[in-house]
Amino acid sequence: MLAEGKNHSVVGTHNLTISETEIVDNSQHSEARTQFNAVENIVEDKEHIFIYVNADSAHIIPTRIFENHDKKKEFLALLNNKVGRLN
Repeated sequence: MLAEGKNHSVVGTHNLTISETEIVDNSQHSEARTQFNAVENIVEDKEHIFIYVNADSAHIIPTRIFENHDKKKEFLALLNNKVGRLN
């Protein structure tokens, strides 16, 4: 997909903001809003948190951005609460 054309809105630095009702993803070239009820799944591996909005699209958060394990755990709890999932 990357070789097929311009991907300015996909590749590069993104800033995610969690509001009361949605996730806002801002980059230099785009803004995307995802309502919490549109989140299909939240998956965590060793290096990333994936917030899936459909089968092939996700907000990808590198776990290295968190100060420590407790901050990451706090973020995941907030996110799971917002999307209505039990921890």
